[in-house]
Amino acid sequence: MKRFGQFVLLFLGFMILAYALPVIFPKEESNTPALTEEKTDVTVSHTSFPYGELNATGFAQYIDQPTEEFTKVYGEPIEIQQTALGYDWWILGENQHDYLQVAVKNNKIASIFALGDELLNDPFEVGMDLSDISEITTIYPNFDFDKKEVNYRIELSEEDMNYRPLVAFDNGSFAILHLTQETGKLIGVRYLNKSTLLRLMPYQLNEGELTDKVVDEETDWQLVNSDSQRQLQSILTILRQRGKYEPYDYPKDLTEATQKALTRFMNDPGKILSKERLVEWQAHENRYEFNQPFRLTTEEFTKVLEADGVNAKDLHGILYTPSYDVPFLMMTWYSEALSQSQFTHKKDREVGIAFYRDAVLFVFSERPLDTVNTTTKDPESSSVVESVEESTPAQSGEGN
Repeated sequence: MKRFGQFVLLFLGFMILAYALPVIFPKEESNTPALTEEKTDVTVSHTSFPYGELNATGFAQYIDQPTEEFTKVYGEPIEIQQTALGYDWWILGENQHDYLQVAVKNNKIASIFALGDELLNDPFEVGMDLSDISEITTIYPNFDFDKKEVNYRIELSEEDMNYRPLVAFDNGSFAILHLTQETGKLIGVRYLNKSTLLRLMPYQLNEGELTDKVVDEETDWQLVNSDSQRQLQSILTILRQRGKYEPYDYPKDLTEATQKALTRFMNDPGKILSKERLVEWQAHENRYEFNQPFRLTTEEFTKVLEADGVNAKDLHGILYTPSYDVPFLMMTWYSEALSQSQFTHKKDREVGIAFYRDAVLFVFSERPLDTVNTTTKDPESSSVVESVEESTPAQSGEGN
């Protein structure tokens, strides 16, 4: 019993010392600062989905800013081209190293498309792959933000995250990173404000209504279509050079035949489409879907050409809508396996391009058109072209 009492006294004494010493002799704080890892991707808690926001450097810092600050650094545009989306395209640069487009509305920058591989796309650079991008920022599947007191929620599919992930910046702007299906490399970056993102809306929109009008009702379509055609040729030439492919020729006769075929289809799509497909087409025309485009099946594409007396043998191509934004159109094609394959045929030498309001028709040919039999044939007996598989229906979804 005596030993037990001694044990209790010793235990109590130890406990008193253990708790009292830190109070009597507090530990001095170290003057050495703690080592912290520098990060550019700051996670911000939003209404529903937390996602990272990068510091707005490089082109991102110019979004929603007056054009004067931008031109001080990059100079005046070589040309100004019109669109149907309420902004003008300022064209800067002429080749694969310096090509740049700036969307200007009310003297402010709404969007920047950086394609040149020598541009300072801080923090992104042409040629990066997804692992390089992941070292800069996490690839997030969900985004939500407010605009004019309306909350918008965006969801990216797995395909989106692999080939056109969305990145947010701390000044409220975004960037779409366009990677090509062929190499998995970054080929262009599209910086844009909330309004432009909502006009294009390439992703699934889970909340929020797209109230802005997509198309300017006073659009001069003849001028816009002409500008779009030249713009598309410039971008395509750069992408061909970058991919080590021979440049295309754009012969007048093939261009005229392509324009005639597209005009005929747009004026009377019922001659080409089945009743069910015609309903889908008409519904699409009223929604202006950017995230779910309308494409023709292989059989329909063949009919479009042969309805105008052109044999579809040895020809392939794409009829696609909407086509209001040419950089987005080309980047979309290069990020999709089916569309990307259209541009990798080594024997193709000539291309016909035609725009008609919100639609574009591409026709690829291995040889000059005058060597192709242009007598009208039964569409059912014609060769299969490689536009879209016949089993592929027109897609539908949320639209603008």
